[in-house]
Amino acid sequence: SGPPRRGTLEAYKALILLAAAGVKLREGKPRPSARHYGRAAAHLRAVQEQGGLETGLTITVAELLEHIGQVASVAPPRSDEPQAVFSFLLLPSCRR
Repeated sequence: SGPPRRGTLEAYKALILLAAAGVKLREGKPRPSARHYGRAAAHLRAVQEQGGLETGLTITVAELLEHIGQVASVAPPRSDEPQAVFSFLLLPSCRR
């Protein structure tokens, strides 16, 4: 099937950075978290500029970018109990 397309690699990088941003936010480190969010958004914008990508998820690249903009301004949770950092879930799409 060949190597992954450039847009696919950019999308994977963005998802990894989103996960790292969530961890930093949970650690109470808003600046590093914001930096990761910004880098994730840049990767997703690159995906859009390359013509988009069928993510295979229940959320589109545009929707993910919108959520990143909202989450980046959220204060870190103050609890030792696990809490959701993001207001969205990344689930596999039923489409094939």
